[in-house]
Amino acid sequence: MEELSVVVADPGCQCMSAMVDHALASKSSEEGAGRRLRELTLGLISLTHSAWCGKAAHLVALCPQLRLLEIHMVKIGEDAALALGKAIRGSCVGTLEVLKLSYCYLDGKATKLLFDAMGTGCAITSLDFGNNCPGDLGGVAIARFLQGSTRGDLTYLDLIRDGIGLDSALELSKALARASYLRTLRLCHNKNIGPKGSAAILHSLALPGRAPMLEINMSSCEMKDEGALAAEKAIRATGMKNVYFDENGIGAVGATAIFCAVGDTTWTEELVMYANPFGAEGAICAAEKIIRPNKSLVSLCIYSIDIGLEGVKAVASAFRERKKGALRLLSVSERAPDDEVRRIIDEEQKLETKVRKEAVISR
Repeated sequence: MEELSVVVADPGCQCMSAMVDHALASKSSEEGAGRRLRELTLGLISLTHSAWCGKAAHLVALCPQLRLLEIHMVKIGEDAALALGKAIRGSCVGTLEVLKLSYCYLDGKATKLLFDAMGTGCAITSLDFGNNCPGDLGGVAIARFLQGSTRGDLTYLDLIRDGIGLDSALELSKALARASYLRTLRLCHNKNIGPKGSAAILHSLALPGRAPMLEINMSSCEMKDEGALAAEKAIRATGMKNVYFDENGIGAVGATAIFCAVGDTTWTEELVMYANPFGAEGAICAAEKIIRPNKSLVSLCIYSIDIGLEGVKAVASAFRERKKGALRLLSVSERAPDDEVRRIIDEEQKLETKVRKEAVISR
């Protein structure tokens, strides 16, 4: 049986209805096209929720085999959120694997109505809910919804710039403790999560039996040293390929823990730690634990930090004397007080780039 995918982008209300109806009618069969619809994307619709909600919710309700639902750049109010949640619950809660609702202006109440209406027993493995405004009211509802997953194999979660805080983080840590196959976690620009919330989330990612992660982005979550110490345990226990912990108020204690964990393991390839006040002590640790041994890390970013002359010289020396290995990109503080050290690093990187290009050409 042929599977269907419908994409509706930036139509008016009548056009949207006609396009969806035509897509379904043109593929009609005795079982109905809705039963064969696997993917539905609605985006950039310049309408109020009342104009499109009924049609979208009705369509979802007719799709018991829907695996992907994406709605972006569409304002979803409370009535629309409730209708959509009920439609998903009534038709495809057991089959829906990918749910993308980004830039939909979903506030706390609308978010809670949506996820409460969807209920438990979900099969979702990928949730993109970034760039909305659910706050803790909606964040807690999302976390409890994920806790009710029937399979516990969430692989992707994006809650970027959602205004979630400590309460959401504590509930979310319970859901993530079950998500042993989680590969990507994006929580950046949620400053209200704070040190305690960050630590709770990262402790849940350090539990045994987890698959290595491809990406963790907790930039601007106010982790502080408390969160960084929990991150050190997660890096050692789970393995994280691309790590973004910039702008978190991490001091020397927390940064040293993270640098040691990355240096002692071979999984991490990118580490972004810029705009954290770890100073010379942290920079020297990065030089000795990561740069000089030069194991697996490809990119290290520690700029916008006053690491002092001692720190800059340590980094420059380690970079110049590093063992042959993976490191190709090193971004160091633009506040470096010694122009000669800055020049050494720049020249080394230019030489490294030239060698790589010549190697590629020779092949």
